[in-house]
Amino acid sequence: MFRLSGKYTLITGGTTGIGFETAKKFHAEGANVAITGNNPETLDFAQRFFGKDVWVIPSDAGSLASQVILRDTIKERWPQIDALFLNAGIVTSHKLEEESEEGFDRLMSINLKGPFFLLQSMLPLLARPSSIILSGSVSGHIGKSGTSATYSASKGALLAMGRALAAEFVDRQIRVNSISPGPIMTPAFDKLGINNTQRVYQEVSAMIPAGHLGTPADVADVAVFLASDESKFLLGTDIIIDGGMVNI
Repeated sequence: MFRLSGKYTLITGGTTGIGFETAKKFHAEGANVAITGNNPETLDFAQRFFGKDVWVIPSDAGSLASQVILRDTIKERWPQIDALFLNAGIVTSHKLEEESEEGFDRLMSINLKGPFFLLQSMLPLLARPSSIILSGSVSGHIGKSGTSATYSASKGALLAMGRALAAEFVDRQIRVNSISPGPIMTPAFDKLGINNTQRVYQEVSAMIPAGHLGTPADVADVAVFLASDESKFLLGTDIIIDGGMVNI
């Protein structure tokens, strides 16, 4: 029995990393899957990888106009959305004195404003019951060297938003939960170069009680659980996937 059989699922930021891995697992569990992305290269790769199995949709997670277009696009083909994984996001490591207003606004528009207004747009399409999954971060729980205050603020606010929406939507049979990954080995590490990647991996691994970084599959497995009916009694909960960084 497939855990997501027949469900209509949308994953933002699904053309790479955690979102891409989640799309693979959702499809393997029998779901109808649509993913969004804004990078032409990763959009093309995802389209070639999935073929007709997954619906790949270009969309800017930080644009309100793009959110409305995405909703209308989904509505033309699908009757509803059973699970919405708001995964699109960006991360920065700017120190306070290095941050610009433009950079601050862009990060907030993608990490916080985008999910809020996409959810607002998609609300009429959400099934009853349905599941909303927010992509948080351990940076929304703890301060970490190398992570910007702007990024931490965006994720902390997103987690608070999730709890408030869980209370707001409970009577509509829409459950809202979040996932807060710690350091995850994603394609972002490849941009550092081989030597730097190995150095950063060792340094970060030393900070994790489990002794190693997580993988996109670690997060995707939890996303499958939250999208499935197995999580029907879970409301307003944040699941931390960090190898023990926050609590140990």
